[in-house]
Amino acid sequence: MLATFAALVGRSLRPDEGPDSFNMLPALIATPPQPIRDHLVLCPFSPKHITFRQGRWVYIGAQGNGGFDGPIGSHSVGGPAAFPFTHEVNSDVVAGKLRKEAPPGQLYDLEADPGQTKNLYRERPDVVEQMKARLEEIQRTGRSAPPCPPQDPRPRGPAPGGRERGTHAERGQPRDRRPRARNAGGRNRIAGSDG
Repeated sequence: MLATFAALVGRSLRPDEGPDSFNMLPALIATPPQPIRDHLVLCPFSPKHITFRQGRWVYIGAQGNGGFDGPIGSHSVGGPAAFPFTHEVNSDVVAGKLRKEAPPGQLYDLEADPGQTKNLYRERPDVVEQMKARLEEIQRTGRSAPPCPPQDPRPRGPAPGGRERGTHAERGQPRDRRPRARNAGGRNRIAGSDG
């Protein structure tokens, strides 16, 4: 949300700020013409199970349970061990155990298989390589979001009372260059005027 809040107040983020933050303000105030982000990085309990989602695909560069490997009945039970209780199905799991011949990672097509039941890791090596390379790039650079463009903090559009905002040049008006003097209230006034 950092990039969103920065945009809301017209602040620019430094390149080292908000490495995973996308400016969602356009989606909050209107319908953006295109998606704001095209991918998502998720980090479960185990960092070796970082999940990368892009478009229809989900890639996980490891086997199994995402680090949720507590004993049956505990809060941290997950993955294959929990399948007999949750009645989940996965092509890599039989009777609550990971198959010996299971691929070294996981790839799922969420459009065809939203329940992530069939691991396509070996069937779609082209997608695996593409997803793996993109995730490695994100990990190497330390950021999943592009640097935020500089924000112009000056408000645009009409000001309260109907006055137009922006500089004289932006409004196509010549700047008033008459000398100014301070009035008793400390405000600028044009010299020689009654105001």
